[in-house]
Amino acid sequence: MVSLFKFESLYNPPGLPTPASAFNPQGDPIRDGRPGGRIIHEPTAAFTGNQLNLNVQVRSGGRIRIGLLDAEGRPLPKFSVRECVPISGDWLGKSVEWKGGGDVGGGATKPTRLRIEMSDTRLLGFQFTSGKARGKPR
Repeated sequence: MVSLFKFESLYNPPGLPTPASAFNPQGDPIRDGRPGGRIIHEPTAAFTGNQLNLNVQVRSGGRIRIGLLDAEGRPLPKFSVRECVPISGDWLGKSVEWKGGGDVGGGATKPTRLRIEMSDTRLLGFQFTSGKARGKPR
């Protein structure tokens, strides 16, 4: 059995849609086996915490990168997909890092969207937490 992250540290400000999870409506994890990749935009939500952690399986030759966007879909400075350090491997609780570090606390409680770019990847879940996760390879 795989432990999946939930959006326990997201809250829904008035007027914004309910936060969605990283799972499709059938409850299966988002999967991508295509070499060309896939881009996913999560609905706008606000988060608490200062670190974004992933439960992810990236196959050989694949990668996942995540960018933070404002409510209008513009990349947040220092947290764009281009500045994200690509993640590879099979991880439970892998902290996302950008070139300037991984502390996203400056955007906490503000309406934010995630842009997820992945190829040959199985994203099982993600969560914003306080403090850096002690990610461990599976």
